[in-house]
Amino acid sequence: MEKEFYHVKTAIDTMDKLQTKHIESFQKELLPDLERQNLERNKAFEMVRYSLHQFFKQADFSEEPQTEDMVATVKNLITRLQQQTQILVEKVEAYKTDLQARMGNLSKGRQAIKSYGPPSSFSKRSRVLSLTN
Repeated sequence: MEKEFYHVKTAIDTMDKLQTKHIESFQKELLPDLERQNLERNKAFEMVRYSLHQFFKQADFSEEPQTEDMVATVKNLITRLQQQTQILVEKVEAYKTDLQARMGNLSKGRQAIKSYGPPSSFSKRSRVLSLTN
């Protein structure tokens, strides 16, 4: 059971480091690769889920003091992961809102630039160059 507990802690630690890196990417990068980050987190989550499954399958609840300590530790670690996940959700939502606002500003800028050009009726007139003068 110690081995399974070690695997749980290792998987949760890996997920913790990954989520910390992803949270920091919103401060360091202009356009973080959300799709890649999502794939990385899904893979790490599957490792956590598998290791937890193995741990609880091997848990011997007859050794209550030791098992209770391990379960309490796992619970605390998972609570931290949940808090990080909430921070990530907030960062992604803020990123999405900011991106939508920037796209709206870009659209307004394009419309402004088009207004400086010739009217659309001007571009539809036939053009003739006189070479006889």
